[in-house]
Formats: sequence, structure tokens, C-alpha cells
Amino acid sequence: MKGSFIISLTILPALILAIDHSLSLTGLKSVHGKNIMDNIYTIMTTPKPNSKSACTEALIDMATFADSSLSLAFFLFSSKTLNDLGNYDDCIKFDTQRFITLDFRNLPIGLTFGFCLPAACTADYFYEYKAPLAAVMTEIATLIKGNYSINVHLYEKDVYFIDPTEERKANAKFGAGFIVVVSIVGLFVLLCFIATGLEINGKLKGESSSGLSAAIRCFGLKKSFNDLVTNSRKADLELAFFDGIRVLGIIWIIYGHVFQITSNSPVLNPQDVQKLTVNPRRTFIYNATLAVDLFFYLSAFLLSLIHIC
Repeated sequence: MKGSFIISLTILPALILAIDHSLSLTGLKSVHGKNIMDNIYTIMTTPKPNSKSACTEALIDMATFADSSLSLAFFLFSSKTLNDLGNYDDCIKFDTQRFITLDFRNLPIGLTFGFCLPAACTADYFYEYKAPLAAVMTEIATLIKGNYSINVHLYEKDVYFIDPTEERKANAKFGAGFIVVVSIVGLFVLLCFIATGLEINGKLKGESSSGLSAAIRCFGLKKSFNDLVTNSRKADLELAFFDGIRVLGIIWIIYGHVFQITSNSPVLNPQDVQKLTVNPRRTFIYNATLAVDLFFYLSAFLLSLIHIC
């Protein structure tokens, strides 16, 4: 056992170098001149010392090519560049493999990696790997943060190991909240069918309906469609320009949300995305939160106008 562990540590640097040349790993360098992906691969494939667990033995077999199937699956289906998630679908086709994602949070731009590891290795096994990985990713954060005047330092609590297969099984269970939401939505759909049926049969006629009939009529699809496509009131020309401001504000908000969601998700070009935030011509993108304030000002103006006039 100890001999295999020593052999794995001896072969591992050469193995990582071969991976670097054969798989064309990312060219992003750390402050020490080493490839960031080399550091991550080294940490993820190094077994725990003095551990006799099935995962440790499997990692040794993988690193030393004692089990070529484990080694080949790891090299083919794991991440090769920043935010390359690997190939989950092909990895889980093999009973001998388990796919684990490595997620770094509390960064200006989200970074996620995927690894096709031996099935004996669970996400909990890598808990002790959080500290060295946090140190490596702090170097990345220092490189990609651009001109941000902030100090980015990752800690163990910012490193997450997730088993997507187990996550899917857990999310497949219907909780109390899901049942409540589905029941409420189902009730509204049922009311729509009932109201529409009564409308078609002529049992809900006239705008002067009151009480329960008026409430049910609100759910009728026929009435709702007519209200949407017809406009019985004349446009207020004095305030018509507000419609254009609303449209621009809505577009601004949508654009800002798209950028925010994208920048916090795995992207293949985190450095390019980060450059947008320091470009003066792109300030409207990351200042889209001001568009929300725009609607508050519009609402305040219209409410004040109503009371004054």
C-alpha cells in the first residue's frame, strides 16, 4: 500500500505534464508560473495519506494507471479549462465512475469544474481538499478580478463539492411547498375552465354582475382576452411619453439580469466578461439596478400628479 502511494506521487507530476500537452489545458498562469489547471488536477488526484478507504485505493489505481479504465474516464470526461464542466452524461454511463462538481463561490465571477472520479469517491471524501483548493483559487481570483479595488480571498466555506446525481435524486422528491404551489395553481386553472364554460353557455352576461358571479367572471378566458385586445379609453397624450421610458427601463432591467446571471454562472471566458465591468462604455450593463429606481421615481411622480391635479 505504501509502495503504491509513493509510486503515485512519483508518477503524478509526469502524468499532469502529459495531460497538459495532450489535452491543451488553459494557458492561464498563476503568480508562481504554474498552470492553474495543473494545480487543481494535482490536488484532486492526490490520495489522502494514511488512508485505507476504497476511494484512496481507487485514486491510487487511477493515478498510477493500475486501472486504465478509471484513468481514461477521468482524462476524457473531466474539466480541461476554466469553467469547463466536463462531460457528465458520458461519465455516469460507467458503473465504475462518479461525477463530482467543484464549485467556488464568493468570487466576482463564478467558477465551476467537473471531475469524473471513481465511484468509491463521494463528495464528502474531498472535504479535506477544500483548504488547498481555496488557496489555489485565491490566485485565480487575484488574476481575473481586473481593476476591482477589492481583496478576494477564498476560504474553505467558499469551496463546495457536489454530486449532481444525488442532487437530482433529492430534488425529485415532492415537498410540502411543491404540493401547496401545485394545488394553488390547479385551483386557478379549474376556476378558468369553470368561468369560461359559464361564459360560453351565456350564464355570465353583463358587466353589472355582482358578488360571486362577478368574481367568477374575472377568471373567464373570453372576457380576459377581450379586455387585453381592446382599449376603450383614449390615450392621455400628455403622459404618453412615459410609455417609452417604461419600455427602455424594462429592456435595461432584462439586459442587466442577463449579464448578472451569466457572470455568476460557469463561463468559458471569465477574463473577457470581467473586462466589461471596467469598460466605461459598458457602465449601463452593471448599473442596471438603477433601472429599478427609475420605476420608483415614475410611480412617485404619477401618484403625486394624481393627488395634485
